[in-house]
Amino acid sequence: MTCRVVPGRLKQIDAGAGQVVGVSDNNLIYSLQHDEWNRLPGVLKHVSVGSAGIWGVNPGDEIFKLVSGKWTKVPGFLKQIDAGGDQIISGVNSADQIFCLGKDATVGFKGAGSPTPWQHIPGGLKYYSCGPISCWGVNVHNSVFIMKGVSSARCGGTMSWTHVPGSLSMIEVGSDGSVYGVNSAGYIYRRPGSKNVKPDALSRQFASDSPLDQDEPILPPHCLVAAAQLDIETIVQQSLAQDPGPGEGGICSICSGLHSPLSQDMGTGQASLTEGIAVTTSCLESSFSSHQGSTST
Repeated sequence: MTCRVVPGRLKQIDAGAGQVVGVSDNNLIYSLQHDEWNRLPGVLKHVSVGSAGIWGVNPGDEIFKLVSGKWTKVPGFLKQIDAGGDQIISGVNSADQIFCLGKDATVGFKGAGSPTPWQHIPGGLKYYSCGPISCWGVNVHNSVFIMKGVSSARCGGTMSWTHVPGSLSMIEVGSDGSVYGVNSAGYIYRRPGSKNVKPDALSRQFASDSPLDQDEPILPPHCLVAAAQLDIETIVQQSLAQDPGPGEGGICSICSGLHSPLSQDMGTGQASLTEGIAVTTSCLESSFSSHQGSTST
């Protein structure tokens, strides 16, 4: 990933639906067009853009939506807001309570009198962001959580949180499902993938195109793993009883003869067995040679 510097200075920025918006240190609002920042009317401390439009919150935690070029007040209070979901709005208030607004309310909101049935989501987060199929958040301890099953009709998803390994102070979900985050030291992390619903470490580098709701085998299908038992010691003792003398080759000749039954038990023709069998026979030769030497003295 290669980043380039864009002229300007902002304290908060958001991108979605092909647009980029942000606010400056003095809460002025800007929109990026052709590498130039154009100021939007009003004052906000946090602004977000997505398929549900441009939304923001002012220093008093009041909520606004940009309607026909003008900021229109929305009932409710949030300290942070996100418009990155599938035409849904989500955010957290000053008490870290989590709320979301479904598609019908976000798209249909035109001003006073428009219904805004905010849905309360259990738990506590300091930052919350949604993508097309899941929402991610971080709490006051910088722990990371994912909410699955999110859609335009169900902004609350499954209403059950899944903890994700990692520590982030802020997190954002892109319109393609990619997850971006910043830790307390300022390092940036990215977890790509439009199917980002399978919780695992955020350092993952590549997304899989295979369905995430199916089990994925570690070994390829042609490999067979099974327990195998062979009473090698009994075989050697029986051979020694029939021919207790060392003879030509001694114990080595008996151990060498074990290669055939070992291969039959574990799968004939498996080249990968050769090294293991060689180690096994070497150990047997050493063990029984020492045993015969001690009994003959």
